[in-house]
Amino acid sequence: FLFNATNNMVAPLVPGLLVNVLRLSDAWISIGTAANSLIVFAVSVYIARIARRGGNRRGTALGAALVAAQAVVLALARDPFSYLLSILAGGIGSGILSTAQFNYNLENVPGTERALWISWNLLLGNTALLLGSLGGPLLAHWIGVPVALGLFGVLRLAMGLVILRWG
Repeated sequence: FLFNATNNMVAPLVPGLLVNVLRLSDAWISIGTAANSLIVFAVSVYIARIARRGGNRRGTALGAALVAAQAVVLALARDPFSYLLSILAGGIGSGILSTAQFNYNLENVPGTERALWISWNLLLGNTALLLGSLGGPLLAHWIGVPVALGLFGVLRLAMGLVILRWG
């Protein structure tokens, strides 16, 4: 829940950062969006190999670390190159995380409990989406967007380390 909440805290801050702070054109934003989708797709083709090598738990932690790096790079971004670097980290992280996290959870849920788990997962995921997308901009308003992005990156990394250490 906490990891998903921090992920959703970042999303509403990105458009304002790209336009108001980095002053990126529509072309740069479109290139970044397309590159992100392409990277997520490319990683999804290789996710089975990645999961076999390190397992879904490590894949989840790696994806979380890369998504955390994306927020930190965005917090420090000053030009289009750093924006594209954040896209690279976030695309790889999202590609790994989207599958590894789901599979990791399914590996640890008994077969008879999966329907209940999916229901709770969806409920908590939607709650994290709501609270994160409301709380992120509110906190960013108080402390500033770059500081908030850095904080959310650190929180994402901490959640990834928790997953890696304790599961």
